[in-house]
Amino acid sequence: MQYTRDEYLALMRHDPTARPMFSEMMGLMPGPLLAQWQSQGATPAECDLSAFGFDWVDYADMGTNFGFLGGGRTVLHDDDEVLLYTDHIGHTMKLYKKYASMPLPLTYPVANMNDWLALKPRLLYTDDRLDTAQNAASLACRERGGLTYLSLHGAYNFCRDLMGDEALGLAFYDQPELVHDIMATLCDTALKLTELATRRAPADVVCFGEDLAGRSGPLLSPSTFREFFFPYYRQMSDLLLSRGPCVISQDSDGDVSPLLPVLMEAGLTCTYPCEPAAGMDIVQLRQKHGTALSYKGGIDKHVLRRTKADIRTELEYKMQPLMHTGVVFGLDHRITDATPIENYRYYVQTAREILGQPMDAPAPFVRMAF
Repeated sequence: MQYTRDEYLALMRHDPTARPMFSEMMGLMPGPLLAQWQSQGATPAECDLSAFGFDWVDYADMGTNFGFLGGGRTVLHDDDEVLLYTDHIGHTMKLYKKYASMPLPLTYPVANMNDWLALKPRLLYTDDRLDTAQNAASLACRERGGLTYLSLHGAYNFCRDLMGDEALGLAFYDQPELVHDIMATLCDTALKLTELATRRAPADVVCFGEDLAGRSGPLLSPSTFREFFFPYYRQMSDLLLSRGPCVISQDSDGDVSPLLPVLMEAGLTCTYPCEPAAGMDIVQLRQKHGTALSYKGGIDKHVLRRTKADIRTELEYKMQPLMHTGVVFGLDHRITDATPIENYRYYVQTAREILGQPMDAPAPFVRMAF
């Protein structure tokens, strides 16, 4: 079922009259899963997920470019298995084509202040960072009942992409002035560009892309986050909320729960994909934080490889009435390899049954990973 902007925002604000939403965050894991489903008799419409009639809402990016300008890719090696290249800011990247959707960095462009100062001019604000045609398209989307959307750099993720996790962890202690200068530059550009992009209409949904945690917890402490990254989040949130109501979300795998209090103080209103394998239990989080946070995902992707009884138990727990507002129900990431199509069908049918919603007619699959 298609949701309107108002319906989606009401759901994320915990409006008790909102209809529960059931979607799919990412789709199939790249690799053998598609062939596995086809061999098990999955139809083309099941393979592209259109058969399942997931809930969705129209949205459009507001046309902002918050990243480094200029540069290009240089391919170092390319065959059926592996793509090796240097990217636009100097990483050496390796992509395993058959099994991954994201490349692995082998080297990083920033080790010290001199490296950063060489890159810094390419991050400074310029007016041409706003695609005016796309910005107008986002406003048209809003007028027809969709969402305007901003994808912002996560603070930790931005610095980690420049330096790598280990070097960044050391820089918090050995080169704090470097991290502060990176963040000050990013924040200045992001504030100016966001102010320009939202002059005619606010951003309805904003996502900070982070990935700052693993199964054992965050990759930095709350105090480190507060020292280096809180000002960026808080200033961006203040600007966005001054324009109008806004869902301020953060995308991070792993257990981010120790950081949630400081993130909420910094303006966060939504977190996803809420990975159960890392201890992110959306029911427990709702009981702890009440309606101060909303969630997307939260259903254990691994349970789909187990029994139908396990699937039902997971869904009945996660989809209990307490959770019918403030949650976009879905798997906590991509559908994993070795998930039988029969189990996936049962998962969708059971979810609809628990929510008291009929299966919707087939419709194009719209990723809800924002």
